Amino acid sequence: MDALELEWNDYARTAWFASVVPMMEITISSDVIFLTNHLVPTPDGNHAALLRTTTEDTDALIRRVISFYQERDLTPCVAISPNCQPANLTRRLAAHGFKPYGDPEAWLVLVDTLRFENARGAPNCTTEPVGLDNLDEFCDVMACGYDMPSGSSFILNHFFGHINSLPGIHNYLARVDGKPAGSLSLFYYNGICAFGSASTLPAVRSLALGGALLHQASLDWNAAGRPQMVTQTVLPRLEHILTRLGFRRVFSRIYYTLE
Repeated sequence: MDALELEWNDYARTAWFASVVPMMEITISSDVIFLTNHLVPTPDGNHAALLRTTTEDTDALIRRVISFYQERDLTPCVAISPNCQPANLTRRLAAHGFKPYGDPEAWLVLVDTLRFENARGAPNCTTEPVGLDNLDEFCDVMACGYDMPSGSSFILNHFFGHINSLPGIHNYLARVDGKPAGSLSLFYYNGICAFGSASTLPAVRSLALGGALLHQASLDWNAAGRPQMVTQTVLPRLEHILTRLGFRRVFSRIYYTLE
């Protein structure tokens, strides 16, 4: 699977579970993908991606992106990857007032399955599937692990409460000595398996806890037929850990927002 197909299929996967989450929408066309999530007013939840057009039509497409988000009272944002066209798209965005936002987002795929499957946790680490009984704990751990603003647990609960029972979606809660400590999610769709929501509480942050979560994920990944595994991160430390676990960077993207 090449980089373009990988990015395209990942948005197809997003469209699948966005269809059951209120206030989350995604529109896919041959020249642009629009993603919106009014509950999460951040660039990763509201952006245009995979802009692919001609040099002559670039400015018209950029104006279309601006109008789309401004009509929804959202900040226009574009995720630029090597899969976008034309080659001078970032310069054209700058001419319309767009500027880079945040750190580059690395896209990684699993290339060394043995290291991934051999991940293990410490003896006092356990993992369990997420259901209605532990969904609040799962969301609280994720919000704390990512140092999200107050109220984020409610937003996460809204999202994961709707998608948790969909086929092909596995959410995991890790515990250390019986206490909630980490989270991880797997999403299968259309030949790819994406994992995300990976977080651990600062007090127990270690590769051993991540190993416990990844070991459980590898079992479900094997049961699903070992589809192409992909993930994204803006954290260099996490990318380093993932590289040690058998992942390799395929490309990176940068978000551009209109100021």
